[in-house]
Amino acid sequence: MPHSDEEYSQAQIIARASAGPSSGWALPLKAVQIELLDQNGDPGQVYDAASGQPVGPMVATGFLMREGAGEYYLYTCWHVVTGINPQAPAVPAQRLRRTTLRFSMQNNNERAPGLHAIGGLQTITLPLYDTSTMPWRSLWGQDEQSRPNADLAGVGLALPFWRDIVRIRVTPAIEPSLLQVLTPVDQWSNLVSPGDNLMIVGYPYGYSSMRDSPNAVAITRSVAATRLERERPMDILIDGGGAPGMSGSPVFYVYEGRIYLYGVYTGVLYPDGPRPDPERTTALGTVCSLGTALPFVRPDATQEQQQPPILA
Repeated sequence: MPHSDEEYSQAQIIARASAGPSSGWALPLKAVQIELLDQNGDPGQVYDAASGQPVGPMVATGFLMREGAGEYYLYTCWHVVTGINPQAPAVPAQRLRRTTLRFSMQNNNERAPGLHAIGGLQTITLPLYDTSTMPWRSLWGQDEQSRPNADLAGVGLALPFWRDIVRIRVTPAIEPSLLQVLTPVDQWSNLVSPGDNLMIVGYPYGYSSMRDSPNAVAITRSVAATRLERERPMDILIDGGGAPGMSGSPVFYVYEGRIYLYGVYTGVLYPDGPRPDPERTTALGTVCSLGTALPFVRPDATQEQQQPPILA
């Protein structure tokens, strides 16, 4: 089927900008939309702690990293895949266990050599556990070092010591454009300072700015503090939280006109004490730096078992 000159023009623009995240217009393509499914394969629900009533779907954000010999990994938060708050860990009820992750991104179609058109929708489903064993065995990589927690150990989980981050090897064959993925070369491995601006790119409440195609939104926050309490050595504070559904979002830093991946948005912190309302104006946001994580990824010895490397 012939394509219009306008379509080819857009494809050429995409092809010329496919060398990294240096172009801000491509940022909405860098995040993927995540939905968590329950044991029946149905969309999971978040329940109000007080009433026990469902208040919304289990949605989050993530991003793809291209590593090694062209392997793709999905990055998001540990609390996204487990449904457990690392700062107050408790084993969720069986009906709340998140067993499958489904992420959505735009299609990448090669119209001609070197010409790629991005649009539409593709969805990839990944299991979170090997359910053939008891307790279930998680299929994601996380911190090698963990904090002791007997309750979590009883269900086969480990509380990460350093980072609320996981990565999952994307085993289905996918061929995204370079505009849709990040690489270790794109990361910002230096420090940031209070007052610096960061961009969080994700899907608040699962919202996409395009109805039929995942297109993330970008919000700007400033660094509020670069050191947190001893229990969170890899996190920094930003001057406001993102919305629910943005956990796992890539966070970018601009330096000399180039956009770098700084870290992962991990949630909110309340200076005036824990409260369930995610939109209180007192909330500060938390971001975990990836600059200290990626260089210490340990080569995996169990790739033949489809296990991702873990973060050292």
